[in-house]
Formats: sequence, C-alpha cells, structure tokens
Amino acid sequence: MTPIQLIKNAAGEEAAHRRHIVMLCALTAGIGFLFFLADHSIPTEQSESRLDVLETGNRMRRIGVLGFGMLGTVLFLARTKYRFSLGNPLAVATAAYLGLCLLSMVWADSSEIASRRILVSLLCFIGAAGICRHFSPRDFCPAVLVISTVYLGIGLLAELAGVAPAFSDDRFRFRGTLHPNSQGLNCVFMCLSTACLYPRAVRWRPILAVVFMTGLFFLLLTGSRTSLYSLLFAAAGFWWLSSNWYQRGLAISASAFAATFLVLLSVVVGSEAGLISDVANLGRDGETATTMTGRTPVWNELLKMVAGSPYLGYGYQSFWNLNRYADLEVRLGWVPTHAHSAYLETTLGIGFVGVSLFLLAIIMGALRASERFKETRDPGYAFGLTLMLVAMVHSALESTFAAPTSYFSTVLFCSWFMLAFQHSELNELSSSRRQWRVVQRVQPDVSYPAA
Repeated sequence: MTPIQLIKNAAGEEAAHRRHIVMLCALTAGIGFLFFLADHSIPTEQSESRLDVLETGNRMRRIGVLGFGMLGTVLFLARTKYRFSLGNPLAVATAAYLGLCLLSMVWADSSEIASRRILVSLLCFIGAAGICRHFSPRDFCPAVLVISTVYLGIGLLAELAGVAPAFSDDRFRFRGTLHPNSQGLNCVFMCLSTACLYPRAVRWRPILAVVFMTGLFFLLLTGSRTSLYSLLFAAAGFWWLSSNWYQRGLAISASAFAATFLVLLSVVVGSEAGLISDVANLGRDGETATTMTGRTPVWNELLKMVAGSPYLGYGYQSFWNLNRYADLEVRLGWVPTHAHSAYLETTLGIGFVGVSLFLLAIIMGALRASERFKETRDPGYAFGLTLMLVAMVHSALESTFAAPTSYFSTVLFCSWFMLAFQHSELNELSSSRRQWRVVQRVQPDVSYPAA
C-alpha cells in the first residue's frame, strides 16, 4: 500500500469516527429528551388520580415512550457495523423471555389492555435492540453518564426554584423532577458509570471524581435505601469478580472484624445502639423499615392473587386494571399502582416461568459481562456487570426493571441486549485473546500483539 493510500485511509477513518461521535451525541440528546417527557412529567404520588391515567393514559408519557420506540425501530432497521449473534445461552434465554412476553397476549385477562401494553413494550424492546445496533458498550456508558447527570441537574434546579412537586413525607428527601426512589436510582447510574470510566479516562479523572461524589451525595439526600444497597452490592460484586483470592480473603476477614466490632459496640453503648439502625435506614422511621415502607401488606395480597395463575401469569404488564385497583383499595385502604418488586410484578404478568427466565438472564448477563471485562478491560462491560448486579437487588423491592417503558429499565435492557446479541470487533478481540492464551501455553515467550 502506497503512502498516499495510507493517508487516504487514515483520513477516511478519522472522518468516519467524527460522524460516529456526532451521531452518538445526537442519539444521547434524543433519548434523554424523550425519556424526560416520559418519566419526569407524570405525578409520582400514590393517589386515586392514577386510576384515570390507567384508563386514558398520560399524553406526555405516551409521546416519550412511543417516540423512543419509533426512534429505536428506525435505528434497528438502519445499517450498522454491529451485527447480532444468537449463538450463546444468554441470547437463547433472552429470546425465550421476549417470546413469552409476546405470547402472553393469548391468555391475558383483558385482551384490550394486554394488547396495548404488550405492543408498547414490544416497541420499546425493539427500540432497545436498535440502540444496541449503534452503541457499543464503551459508547453506552458515557451516554448514560451524560443523561443521568443532566437529569440530576434539572432536578436540582427545580428544587432550588421551588417548582418540584411536593413529596408527602415528614422529612426532606431530595427528588427533583422524579420520585425520591427514582432519583436515587438515577444517582446510582451516575456513580456506576463514572466509576467504570475512571480507570481508562486519565484526562477526565478529576471531573469524574467530582461527578461521582456529587451523585453519591444526592443519593444519600434521596433517602432511598434500596438504591443505596444496590450500589453497595454492585460495587462489592464487581470488586469480587475482578479481584484475586488473596484480596477476597482479606476483604472477608476485614468484613468479619467490622461486623464483630459493630455488634460489640451496640452491646456496650446500649441506648445509643439505635444510631446504627438510623444510619442503615438513612434516618428514616424504623417502623417503616420493618414493613418495607408498606410493601409487606401489598405483597401479602398480591401473593394470594399469584395463586390464581402461578405458572404463566395474567399477561405481560396486564395484571393491573380498574377492577384490581378497586379490589386492592378495599383490602388495603389505599391504591398501589405496582407490586413494589420487579420479581413479583413479572410473576403476576408471566408467572413463575417468566420470572425464572428473567432472573436467569440477569445472572447469565452478569457472568457474561464479567468474562468479557476480564478479556477486554472495556469499561462498557464493567458498567454492564454493575447494572446486572444492581438489577438483582433493586428488583426485589422496586418494580422499575419489570418493563422497558422508563429510562432506567431501558438502560438495563439495552445493556442486557448488548451482552446477549451484539457481535462486534470487541468480540473478535476477545476470541483472539483466548486463542493467544492457547499459543502462550506452547510458546510462553511470545507476547500478545498490541490492539
């Protein structure tokens, strides 16, 4: 190849890279705007007015969700360098889960509600798949960081301006334009994305450190225990999977020592022992902690309803209707609008079969992300791993990840689909690294060529 051809190729690659960056910025702005319409413009208090929303729908939410679905569908049909691969167990489990969601329309209670919700969810699934065809995991992580940071900034401005909706609680919980629990999850996404990008982004480390501390600070202000515990579990799980056995042993010993110290402290201090529980509950009422902030009565009633269709459920996202809202209002004295658990929500929709596939796919996704991160050290796979770990814990106490119709669940499903279906040059690099390890066993003195 002549020098002129090399210069032309380099110029072409640079121009293609610039176009790719511009497209990613435009998509990030578009996705952030659409989900701001969907998630930040509806009332989040639990009130009977939500019954009207069920029947007529919220216009801004419909615009945001359907807009994302249409954008993702266009991206799914557009040409891209990333191609889909179905030759792995995670892809099979994911395809089975999606197929069950679609087929549940057949046995759903209310065919009209079921068909509408399932088709909207299907459009969002296609949208997530479309994003996967144009974002690599390395591109996706900073995009989530930008969107989540902007959301937090808008929420902070709304709080300072006094236009944020009031939250019915006897103590301050930062919420911005979201429910405090959702804002807490938004802060978790900020912290995880910055932590994953930090090792590779040497020039941006001071800014990333500030963003991380900001996200952690506002996470504590939200008072969202589920989000905080999810972040801690994801951080611990990521460290565990990326550390060696010696480091793990030291961590186990230190944790045992710390736990023993706290127990002894609570015994010695006595009356001040409540301080430990106050810290664990982020200062919230201990009585609400024992009932999971009112979740246990809801779970008891919903588990009774699971028995009516335990294996295949009542139809994906089709359990909630006016009759069941009215029934639960009589039993509980108030109207829950979701199950407060993605696992229970999925069980109500597609039964034990569906929730088993959901949990299996999350676990397989975490293992696949861990394997790819060890092979490529790509921060995108580190972010995917932490998302799977967050979903494991968060889904036990919140319904956010049960359907791909919000920003937070879409982030999870996009990362999930990337791990399950995406086949790119990173995959080929991973394969070549595995082959090179085999060569090194025969010829240990041969080093791996630079990528």
